[in-house]
Order: sequence, then structure tokens, then C-alpha cells
Amino acid sequence: MEYYNIKHPEEKVNFKEALLNGQGKDKGLYFPAQTPFLNPYFIENIEHYSNHEIALNVLSSFMYPVFKDSEILDIIKKAFNFDTPVYRIHEHQHLLSLYEGPTQAFKDIGARFMACCLEKLTTEKKVVLVATSGDTGGAVANAFYNVKNVDVVVLFPADGVSIYQKEQMCSLGNNIHPIAIQGDFDDCQALVKQAFADDSLSDHLTSANSINIGRLLPQMVYYFWSYKELKQLNKELVYAVPSGNFGNLTAGLLAKKMGLPIKRFVAACNANEVFPRFLKTNEYLPQSTVKTIANAMDVGNPSNFPRIMEMYDQDINALRKDLSSFSYQDEEVLNYMSAFFLKHDMVLDPHSAIASLSLEEDLQDGEHGVFLGTASPIKFADVISQAGLRVDMPYHKFGQMSYQNIAPDYEKLLDQLSPLFKKSAINE
Repeated sequence: MEYYNIKHPEEKVNFKEALLNGQGKDKGLYFPAQTPFLNPYFIENIEHYSNHEIALNVLSSFMYPVFKDSEILDIIKKAFNFDTPVYRIHEHQHLLSLYEGPTQAFKDIGARFMACCLEKLTTEKKVVLVATSGDTGGAVANAFYNVKNVDVVVLFPADGVSIYQKEQMCSLGNNIHPIAIQGDFDDCQALVKQAFADDSLSDHLTSANSINIGRLLPQMVYYFWSYKELKQLNKELVYAVPSGNFGNLTAGLLAKKMGLPIKRFVAACNANEVFPRFLKTNEYLPQSTVKTIANAMDVGNPSNFPRIMEMYDQDINALRKDLSSFSYQDEEVLNYMSAFFLKHDMVLDPHSAIASLSLEEDLQDGEHGVFLGTASPIKFADVISQAGLRVDMPYHKFGQMSYQNIAPDYEKLLDQLSPLFKKSAINE
């Protein structure tokens, strides 16, 4: 499998190069040169395969020839060592729970997979640079903690993450280096993109955001796993995806392109409504980030938008056949969280609540809705209380928090990165 740079299609790399580079020339995202169409027999008989076998069938073409099937299976078994159960909410709706992993967020799946890949590939020191609006930082920090030859630098908005998320990122130490940015997520992401455009850093730098194809591709597998559980319903399935940077949704759309019989998707957004507005007006107008109670979705310029448009050959009408999108204000989300609890005796985090709310608004007769539960409500106890609810916090003994605090200035970031690059040079 080759991957090409969307901005410069002549630039082609293999899976290893795409993983280690993060992105291509001029900050271009890598995209698969082909989308493999899976054998219909596999889809028709998917209930007879284990989840690990399903993941191997889905991912092997994308990783060949860098990894042999036996190596891919080893990575899968190590990375995907927790369940992603499907829960029935009512006759027309299920919840796909993606927060059963070590940091209680769906980002564990992509981050752990990428860490296992890099562990096999890196013989020289690498610095993983990642921006987070909430859950990515904790998942990446946990996944890469103590991984040989890898240092991780996590940029997060100083006032834009919950205390639980902050503790997950900032209490590990060793090869994990968190940095609070005095700005919003878009400021963090802009610094990451600027660093990747810096030729002086390119030899030692990679990313673990969903701009990295190695983080995005494994997210396809849980769409297949959930289809396996719901196939017996014999219904047209509609997936509602909490959407910020749109990596989760991009993975779902790729799964559909591979032959997974999902009827359509709903991109569920908070007040950052760039994408819903685009589908209505045909104009893509990035905006300044709006801070909301669903902080992991606080993105005003989604990085994966170019990949989605590339998948649909820039044809918005073709995209509209597979995708609708809605946005909601905080008050609507809080009211829905309260109503959902009264009706179903279940507490949802704000991101998952937005996805469920979008299904309530958009599900048609004959369709069955699946909304993605992307984070545990325990990570958002303050928001839960704003909805008039409470969640029992488990006992977690985090270590002492330690992190740097800087302005959203590239030179300031370089000051933090330079000791790690010097360490890289020494290790070589």
C-alpha cells in the first residue's frame, strides 16, 4: 500500500514512512492510494470471526509490506486488549462504548495501536508531538509511556481540559513531556503544524494526532466489531459520531468504502459548527474555536476535512448522500443529558450526549441508530453536575503533576523541544 500527500500527489510513501513522517510536504495529509474492498464473504460471515481476526482483515492491506500478517496480529493483540461493548438503549438505538480502555476514551484504540507500531519500527530516537483538546493527550501519554526510543510532547490548552484529563497527561513523567499552551486547541494544533513544516526538525519528529494515518486507520476496526454485534437486527445502520477533528468520522467513512454496510453517518458537533454549515452552504469557513462543555470537540478548523473531501473526490453532493451534520449549544446538551438519564437511567458524557441527540433528531423510519460513546462520564464530573446529575468517581492515585506553561509562540515551543532533539542526536 502506498500513501500520497493530498497537497502533492506525486509524493508517495509506504506505511512506515507515513507513520514516521506524520504529514508530507507543505503540511499535506497522507491518504491511501487505494481503498481495499473487502471480500463480501467476510462481511456476510463476520459473526464467525474473532475481533482480532476482524482487525487483521481490515488493517493488513494498509500495512503491507512494512509488516507481515503475523506481526500485524501481534500488534493487534497487544493494542486491542479491552472490549468495545454495544449496549441497547431502546428499540431503535444502541450505544457503542469506546471508553473501556486505560484512559476511558476512544483515543486509546488509535494511540495504543500507533505506539505498538512505532515500538517495532523505531531504532533511532523519535519525538512524538501531539496537540490535544482533551482525550488524545491522556491516551497518547499512556500508550507511549516508557516506549523505547520515543519521547512524547503533549500540547494542551491551559484552560481547556478537565482536571481528570490534565492528571492523565501530566502525572506520568519519564518520557512524557506535557506543555500547557495559553490559548485554545487551534493554537496548539497550529504549533504542531508549524513544527512539522520546520525542515530542521523533520528527521526526528512525528505526530500522534489523527493527522497521522497510523492513528486514524485502527479506528476503523470498531465499526466492524459493532456491525458484527448488530448484524442480526437486519436493519439499516446509521452511526452518529461526536466530531471535533473528524478523525473518528473519517475512519468510519473509510470502513464504509471498504464494504461495511453502514447506510450513512451523522457528524454530531457542538457550537463549533464549521462542518454543518459547510454541508448547508457549500462554503468551508474555518472559525475561531468556541469553548464548550464538550471540550474534546472544540475545534474550529478540523484537520481531517481534506481527507473527507479527497475520499469523495471533492463532490459535496456525493458526501451528502452518506453524511448529515448537526450542531448544538451547551444548554441543549445539558438538558438532553438530564432527560436521557431520567429516561434510561444512564449518565452520558457531553460528547456522547451530542451524538445521541443528533440521532434523535435525524433517524428515519426503518433505520437503526448507533451512537459512539467516546469518553467515560467520570472524565467530565463538573459538566455532569451542571446537568443536575452526579457520577461516582473511581479512586485513581495519580502521581504528582508536572508540566511546562508557555505562550502560543513557536520560539517558546522550540525552547522546550531543543533538549529532546539534542538527546536524539546523542542517541544516534
